[in-house]
Amino acid sequence: MKNEDLDESYWILEEIRQELIRACKKHNHWPEDLIHSVAIMQEESGEAIRAALQCVYEGGNISDVEKELVQTAAMCIRALLNIRNGNTLDIITSNLKGEKSV
Repeated sequence: MKNEDLDESYWILEEIRQELIRACKKHNHWPEDLIHSVAIMQEESGEAIRAALQCVYEGGNISDVEKELVQTAAMCIRALLNIRNGNTLDIITSNLKGEKSV
């Protein structure tokens, strides 16, 4: 990796951080269960692949792909924060004990 790439990664990470802040303000509720948390990230990922397909096959804009990738990365971080803040702990614990959770 070149130094220029590392410099650019700073700005990309800043875009992701800003998107995370925006998304948290717009959608302040985040599901506490693991499956729904990851499903939101997956939805964003699906939008990224759709944008990529449109870019390659339908004359779509690469900036749409970039926007969707930033949103996907932000939701990855949000899902990770959810896990690390222990919001999925009750579900994981009950599953390990063989209990069903909703």
